Amino acid sequence: MLSNLLSAIVPVGSTLDIRGPRDLLEVKYLALASPEAVPAGVYAKRYLESIGLWDDIKAKVVPTLDVRATLAAVEAGHVDAGIVYRTDAALSKRVRTAFDVPRGQGPPIVYPLAPIATSKRGEAAAAVVRYLVGPEALAVYQRFGFLVILGR
Repeated sequence: MLSNLLSAIVPVGSTLDIRGPRDLLEVKYLALASPEAVPAGVYAKRYLESIGLWDDIKAKVVPTLDVRATLAAVEAGHVDAGIVYRTDAALSKRVRTAFDVPRGQGPPIVYPLAPIATSKRGEAAAAVVRYLVGPEALAVYQRFGFLVILGR
């Protein structure tokens, strides 16, 4: 139903000129949600591996508990940069997006929606699904930076 992107972020006042993934080689510390356990970190690691940068960057990685902790570390200036979901980057006025990983280049990040077929509340479940794919809900998703894919 929905998709998201990975975004490389830096503190708003940063003078680093990060415009693409190779520029991350210049940072001293890069925050990622735990790349071994947390989906955003796993996605970031997979992306960096796919473009041949992981081996050069992994020593700079500061693993965090989750995406919000990565965002907080960058906001506070404890690290030079971080990789988070685009929707999380959009929540902060204290970071700026250096670059987004294009949808076709990063791992697929999807949020499915499916009612449970054996639900005893089938009509209510169907009503919730209708609302969640309706124009009002879709506008909210887009306002917060999600990509609406609806089965694509």
